[in-house]
Amino acid sequence: MSDIRPIVTQIDGMNFILLEGYRDLFKILSRQPVGGLWDIIAVDKYMITEILSRGKVIELGMVAELKIRAFPQELAGNPEYEVEYVGDRLVIKSFSEYEAVSNMVYYAIATKINRFRAQLRSILIKYRSI
Repeated sequence: MSDIRPIVTQIDGMNFILLEGYRDLFKILSRQPVGGLWDIIAVDKYMITEILSRGKVIELGMVAELKIRAFPQELAGNPEYEVEYVGDRLVIKSFSEYEAVSNMVYYAIATKINRFRAQLRSILIKYRSI
């Protein structure tokens, strides 16, 4: 996916960036101005992530939807995630807010995304419907 270029546009002073996949997400995130106005959306087969900077605050939202054969007990009671399981369809959501004080916040955001993706990977391996 590295040969697929991100889609970038600017509307009213806000940069909008759309990525297919997560390979270049941190590189693009780290190039964004701290305290700026920008919105990054990354999408792959199972999840979508939005990182929105409104100046002093950066919001992170992640949503994954999977078709699985049983409810993953490792998600029960986990306060980091909102979980909906109906039939064979699992939806996992996570929302966070960060104060934009320095570019070190980008590492915290990348860590949160990587943790979410690792949890998702584990669930896919263990519970995915065939």
